Amino acid sequence: MSTKLRHTVSEFLEIVRSVVFWSVCALIIFVSFYIIKIMVIFFHIEEIFAVHRARRIWAKLSLRFSGVKIRVEGLSHLKSHKSYLLASNHQGYLDGLLLSSIIPQYFRFLLWNKIFKIPIFGPLVRRSGCIPISDNNYKEALESILKVTELTKSGELFVIFPEGRLTRDGKLGAFGRGCAVIALNSKIPVIPIAIKGSFEVLSRGQWILRPGMIKLKIGEPIIFDNYKIIDKIAYTEATEKIRKSIERLMSQM
Repeated sequence: MSTKLRHTVSEFLEIVRSVVFWSVCALIIFVSFYIIKIMVIFFHIEEIFAVHRARRIWAKLSLRFSGVKIRVEGLSHLKSHKSYLLASNHQGYLDGLLLSSIIPQYFRFLLWNKIFKIPIFGPLVRRSGCIPISDNNYKEALESILKVTELTKSGELFVIFPEGRLTRDGKLGAFGRGCAVIALNSKIPVIPIAIKGSFEVLSRGQWILRPGMIKLKIGEPIIFDNYKIIDKIAYTEATEKIRKSIERLMSQM
């Protein structure tokens, strides 16, 4: 088989795999509505937890059909504290699925508010307890951060992407201070998570899955108990500490 023909066949198979992947994702999301209703009506499970279980099943099945290889390190760190924030870099469209599939505890995402407007998917995201955050309205963004802060004080677990958006070049971008604001005011540790490889597999603006390996590395909890004064300087220092921790994890992968 010539090199050109081999390349053509490879591209065709990637398209087929991508169509199957997105079809499975859409089908599971549709079926999830009925699974959630069954859980709530017949098994008397609270809707928010039913959605979480359905989300985890959806994530695992979708990733299986993606054909992507996944390697995870440091899962034991998730059991180090009862309450914490999970801060992850944001490389590709599969990041949410990856995190949903590996985190055993019930958790919520703090997500870009436009995601909640996606038909069918948006309502499911909202029903799972995720909190929307605006990227162009400071007042609304602050309200979301304060809401998450209060929820974390009561023991809720949240996943946050401090970069705010998907990376455009695969590199770690600038961090917003929201994660630090929540951590310092709720007095809980931050567990850093580094994702590497999802940019190459399914990056921003792309719909065709590329074959590859995605690695996730979970770091040790970052404790913020040495700040007597919580101000902008403290938020900036804590933000940089979180970013450097994720950057260090990425360099170790």
